[in-house]
Amino acid sequence: MTGMPAPDGPLLDWIEEFGTSPWLVVLELNGVTGEPVHIYQPGFPWRQGIRDLCRHWKQACEIGALNRARGPRPTPLRRLMAVIRLHRRHQWFEADDLMRPPTHA
Repeated sequence: MTGMPAPDGPLLDWIEEFGTSPWLVVLELNGVTGEPVHIYQPGFPWRQGIRDLCRHWKQACEIGALNRARGPRPTPLRRLMAVIRLHRRHQWFEADDLMRPPTHA
């Protein structure tokens, strides 16, 4: 953002308040494990949501089959379990921690 002045006054106050809000949670859904989040909208038909999830996973399986046919091998189960164990050691990664209001020192 070169050439733009730094925010000040009410805008800066709003940015600081927004960034420290205990109600702000950033949810990131990426890759194949991300879901089509539109299905969680209030009023979205349940059957259509199930259909969309099935289509999503069907496409994911098709992509996986194509990738495997091109040569990459799936991650061995032992390696996958090691990554999961490593992930669980980092409490800062857990959703429960994200839901707690920030503590100010």
